[in-house]
Order: sequence, then structure tokens, then C-alpha cells
Amino acid sequence: MSKTASPPAASKTSTNVNNRGSNSTTQDGTAEVYQLTADDIEALRPFTEDRTPLYSVENNSLKLDHPAPRVAAAKVARAMGIMDPELANGAVLQLIQVSTQGRDTDAKALNFAISIVRGIAPRDHLEVLLAIQMAAVHIASVRHVRMMNHTENIPQLDIQERTTNKLMRTFTTQMEALRKHRNGGSQKVTVKHVHVNEGGQAIIGNVSHGGRAVSGTSRQSHEERNDDDLSLPIRAALHGNFEEDGEAVRVAGGEVQDGMSFPWRQGGRS
Repeated sequence: MSKTASPPAASKTSTNVNNRGSNSTTQDGTAEVYQLTADDIEALRPFTEDRTPLYSVENNSLKLDHPAPRVAAAKVARAMGIMDPELANGAVLQLIQVSTQGRDTDAKALNFAISIVRGIAPRDHLEVLLAIQMAAVHIASVRHVRMMNHTENIPQLDIQERTTNKLMRTFTTQMEALRKHRNGGSQKVTVKHVHVNEGGQAIIGNVSHGGRAVSGTSRQSHEERNDDDLSLPIRAALHGNFEEDGEAVRVAGGEVQDGMSFPWRQGGRS
């Protein structure tokens, strides 16, 4: 009596992905090559074209993955917007100190810090310094967030929360400083369209209106004020009020009051 051979079990495949495609190998050794689609190629393009050399640690020393070390260092410096070799060396050294915890250099963390500076795309050496500071603040803030997630008591949680909050606020301040440096410190608003409803009036151009005379000192202070400065006077910020105007103000009923009263202030001037 002949025996019928049982069907072979379903073979399992292991996948190895590289830049050219995905190689699937079955248990019987048959190779199946995955063909990249147009969308795959477009997704891989930023990671394969004009890539900045990366650092790695070999024999307790940093090494760039490029056959010519000087060319690799120049590419890293150019990616960070640096055109001076001494500044480039100092920038990499500072990023090593910022990204490393402990005594051993972390090559992956260093490459990440360099990518932060490269992503900011500094236009001059002043922006390079600011970008390095932004990288340092970002890395420190994320580090303290991780510490906050591992705290076991309220005092430690409070310390980490306040430190993280300060660092993240500093980062947004640095972003604003970078914007002001690139844009000249002021915002320009241009109106392209003016719509006037039926029965309305509009005046295009400089408009002056009546009112009390403005002294030269007052006019100068308003002209010199930065458009971005929306801060209140210190007294107003501390007391939750505006400084009173010394000029008499006529109110309903013809009564004249000395100074301006506010609805939340009872009893007039103090």
C-alpha cells in the first residue's frame, strides 16, 4: 500500500529592507525581490540624496561615515550653515557636550543634535549660535520630561515640571528672537483688498483726526515704540490697572472728573 506524501507546510518568510527594495527569503532559499513603487522612491528620496555624513563611535573615538574625513567635516559644517573651520570644530564640540550623558559619547544623540541645527538652516554665524542654543534647550527639555515621567513623589514632580516649563518657554523665546533677527524686528501688514458696504465711506491714505495735542516727547515715544512690543507698563502689570491720565475727562451729565475712572475701581481715585 502506497503512502501519500503530505503537503509541505506553509513556509515563513523573513524580510530584509534596503534602499533598493525588500528581499523576502523563504525557508527553501527562494528569493523574492520587492519592487519599489514611485511613491516608495519619492519617500526615500530625502534619505538618500545629498545626505549629511553621520558620526559613529569606533575605538572610543568619533568617525564620520565618509572615505575622506576632511570632506565629511566640511559637509557637516555646510549643513549647519558654517563657513569657518574653527567655528565648525567648536560647534561640534558643544553639540557633543549637549547631547551626551555620562562620560561616553553618544553618536546617535550627536547626529540628532546636528540635524536640529541643520533643520533651522542658519543664514549666518549668529544664527548658528542661536540654533545650537535651541538644540541644547530642546534636548534638555525632553530630558526633564522623561525625568518627570519617572518621579515618585510630589516635590520631585514639582521641580521637574517647573524646569520643563521654563525650558519650553525659553525655546519659544528663541524662536521669536530668530524670527526678529531674520525679519528686522518688525511685522509688516499689507492690505490687498478694501471692501466698502453700501452707504459706507472709505479713505485710502494717511488719515489725521482731531484730539488733544500730542507733545513732542509723547510723539517721539510712540514713534520709537516697537510694533511687536505689546507689553503693559510695569505698574499696570503689577496692580492689574492702567496708569491714570492726568487730563480732566467729561462724562455723561456734564460732570468733569479729574483722571479716568475704571468700572472695577470703587470710590474713584485712591
